[in-house]
Amino acid sequence: MKQLKEAIKNNTFKSVYLFTGEEDYLIQLYVKRIREKVFEGQDAMMNLDQYTVDQKDFELIIGSLETLPFFAEKRLVILWNMDLFNAKNKEKSNQLTEKLDQLGDTTICIIIEEKIDKRSKLYKKINAIGAVYEFKHLDEKALISYIGRRLSGGNLKISTADAKFLVDMVGYELNILEQELSKIIDYCHGQDIVSKSNIEQIATKHIEAKIFELVDAIGTKKREKALQLYQDMIYLKEPTTRILFMISRQMMLIYQIKLMLFAKKGQQQMASELKIPPFVVNKLIGQSKQFDMKTLRQILAKLLDLEYQFKQGKMDLTMGIEVFILEQNKKATE
Repeated sequence: MKQLKEAIKNNTFKSVYLFTGEEDYLIQLYVKRIREKVFEGQDAMMNLDQYTVDQKDFELIIGSLETLPFFAEKRLVILWNMDLFNAKNKEKSNQLTEKLDQLGDTTICIIIEEKIDKRSKLYKKINAIGAVYEFKHLDEKALISYIGRRLSGGNLKISTADAKFLVDMVGYELNILEQELSKIIDYCHGQDIVSKSNIEQIATKHIEAKIFELVDAIGTKKREKALQLYQDMIYLKEPTTRILFMISRQMMLIYQIKLMLFAKKGQQQMASELKIPPFVVNKLIGQSKQFDMKTLRQILAKLLDLEYQFKQGKMDLTMGIEVFILEQNKKATE
């Protein structure tokens, strides 16, 4: 990433870039920075082309790559998630690979793809003549640094402990974290320090944090707490379909973590395979201790059946999730 920052600073870009990874906020941010630098002091309208998967005429994209800039030094072509590494798009991928070899010094092509294939001709070509950057979720240390820098821009400081509390509350997705930080800066205007109390008053707890608490309550057999957390989400009009999906996702992550622990995989490998930060893996390892494999398989089967019954119109989902929570806490102890 350091090389990309240097390229933006010095305006020394390669002809083609491939951006991939799960942290979409950073991808959007760096595309914006490149665009601003390339067209610094110039009109981008005539020299910027952006395409998405909805673009049916691929020849139009090839034409854009062949076109010289109009009264400007550079032309920028951005391809957003066009699924170019999918086997069904092999012809387009090969066509683009061939065209990239012919790019002049006046054209910069940025390709953004969620899934890539490092064995493909396209990937190998980009890696040879351009640069590939994978934007992963930031780890806890990097998130805390990001929070500190962002708040310092609003003349505010925050302790490491309270920054961790904010991450636990709103999650590690930068786009969501950025929204909450903007709210905090406005709310704390005129103060010097952002406190835990400020965070609790203004930040919105993300559904992932709520689900983690809910699953934790299920695992520790705290019936009343589990039900209260669920009812709070219903009161806040969180869609029941999303609640069911998130509970299922959390349980599946715990199940996968236990399998990986049995296979003696390290936390970094777990994080890479599950596409989540290592500090989240650490939390899941702790939560996994509350469930044995037999119980997890039973829970996942019940959740799958609950989804099936709902889709068949045989069950009210709001009531169904509540019954599920009660079933997991038959031996409840507060």
